[in-house]
Amino acid sequence: MRHRAVLIATLSIIVILAGCAGVGGSGLPTPLPAAFMPTAIALTLEAQGVGMLTPTRGGGSSSLSAPAAKTPQAAGTATPSNGGEAGPTAEAATSPTPQTPPPTSKPIMPPATATATLAPPFPDAPVQIFRVGELSKLNSPVPASLSLTSHDGKVVRVELYGEDGRLLARHLRTYSNIPWDIAKIGVDLEFGMSAAAEAGRMVVSVEDQFGRLMDVNSVDLILISVGQSELNPATALWQRLIIEEPVPKALIQGGKLIISGRALPNNPDQPLRVMLIGEDGRILGQRLAGVDFEKPGDYGKYVAEVPYSVNDLTPALLVIFEEGEPISDIAHLSSVQVILAP
Repeated sequence: MRHRAVLIATLSIIVILAGCAGVGGSGLPTPLPAAFMPTAIALTLEAQGVGMLTPTRGGGSSSLSAPAAKTPQAAGTATPSNGGEAGPTAEAATSPTPQTPPPTSKPIMPPATATATLAPPFPDAPVQIFRVGELSKLNSPVPASLSLTSHDGKVVRVELYGEDGRLLARHLRTYSNIPWDIAKIGVDLEFGMSAAAEAGRMVVSVEDQFGRLMDVNSVDLILISVGQSELNPATALWQRLIIEEPVPKALIQGGKLIISGRALPNNPDQPLRVMLIGEDGRILGQRLAGVDFEKPGDYGKYVAEVPYSVNDLTPALLVIFEEGEPISDIAHLSSVQVILAP
């Protein structure tokens, strides 16, 4: 009896579906094609937990078979909207169709990205000190390995000072053929002291033929009388006081000179000193210049207006320097030649 009930239910579904096929399109669901009827019936019975009826070989009675397993194609078959052929498989039916954007009158620009602003490069120091770096711990002798590109330097001094400003060692070299290209100096500075350790400074200075300081570079050290030397990497390789304005050989008029540039002094709280020095050694003008730092430990900017007084065209050396007391008079110095006019 149960088999007959199932068979009657199946035939009823077929009749209902067949009846729907004759209804015209007035908002009603689209009918299934005839070829899909067996599949739809099987899925409906399987959802109700009823197996499909299959005729026996004898053709008399019916037997109940196990529900058929779902196949990807049967489970994902799409219903055609026009009542025609069977639709695509599940994979094709569920894949979204790429949408082509409509043409626009303006090109689509990529979003703007922030670009880092690089700082100007730091020039090599005219006096470079190799082998020993800042706060190297050194016993006697102190090795000095130098490269100089001052070109117009007449006298080069390599000096070692103690923490109270006393001179511990000095090496002097004079050049007769000026200008020159590059000078290489290697020397060992012998020193002696009574203390076990103290602060010290190696200072390298270059004078022109008029006795004016052109370039000064230095490195702070720890001097020891006993123990092993410990060398730190070289640090006195880049110019610490950079003059960007005026340019070399510039003609300055009006009794005022504007100097500007970048600086990285040992003491950021101490102002720099600016001087105009004539070939006879006279100071033609001078002024203090404060340094404005945007980031601690980085180069800062300075600007100063230096008044001067001359009667005729006068060659002068513009120098800017950092005082180095109590160890040495000057720690760093840079210069540029200018011509002063009334």
